[in-house]
Amino acid sequence: MKTDEMDIDIMRHIRDGRKSLKKIADAINLSENSVRKRLNKMMDEEVLEISGLVDPTSIPGHMVVLVGLKLSTMELVKRAKDFKELRSVL
Repeated sequence: MKTDEMDIDIMRHIRDGRKSLKKIADAINLSENSVRKRLNKMMDEEVLEISGLVDPTSIPGHMVVLVGLKLSTMELVKRAKDFKELRSVL
């Protein structure tokens, strides 16, 4: 998928996860439906992934830990997904 300036503007606005599509549409002079279609296309094409950011210190029994790893493979994305599936990893 080739992204254009409008897609990039949408990505900038979506950083505020609480901003409505209507507010994004108004800010970039596009219809709410067009913003929704562009967001869905970017997610379908895996250009954009929307996720929540958790403060682990706010969850009892959790803490922030930095871990260094030496991998025998360059499949970094696959390994990151493997670690994400571990029970205590947020």
